[in-house]
Amino acid sequence: MTRRQRRQQRRRRRSARAVAAVAATAVLGTVGALGSMAAASDEPHRPRALPRAPVAVEPSLLSASAAVHARDEQRYAVAVLEHSAAQQAAAKAPDDSIWDRIAACETQGNWSMRGPSFSGGVGFANSTWSSFGGTEFAPNAGQATREQQIIVAERVRARVGMGAWGCAKRLGLS
Repeated sequence: MTRRQRRQQRRRRRSARAVAAVAATAVLGTVGALGSMAAASDEPHRPRALPRAPVAVEPSLLSASAAVHARDEQRYAVAVLEHSAAQQAAAKAPDDSIWDRIAACETQGNWSMRGPSFSGGVGFANSTWSSFGGTEFAPNAGQATREQQIIVAERVRARVGMGAWGCAKRLGLS
């Protein structure tokens, strides 16, 4: 290899290092969160992060982001409360509850019944099971436990009433 070729090779290496350094600076500068995590790390092999440049954020975006975050927290809190209330209601239901009476009438008490249109002990329409959040427990009412089916049945009862079950009228429940 000639002297000229070695010089060209050294220039290419220096140029490649410079390009890599500029790219790393750009990435670390724009992704400040990752850079600050690297700086706070206890691992000695990680390089220190470059200082993050101040960023101006439009105030309307900050308030909109805060509003979305607050709304999501509220929805989560409501969902947790509803879920725990439904769990408690199902746990308090005695073994000979109205749901067992409806199941005895609708499916002869077969809580694991699965059909193309209706499933579960209280004879949920498959679309009703999905619409009232039953898929959080099982894809089909017949695959859910008795207690999970009662939770969904309580949701249906709260919104529609006992008239959702044909046997409820025969049993004098509606």
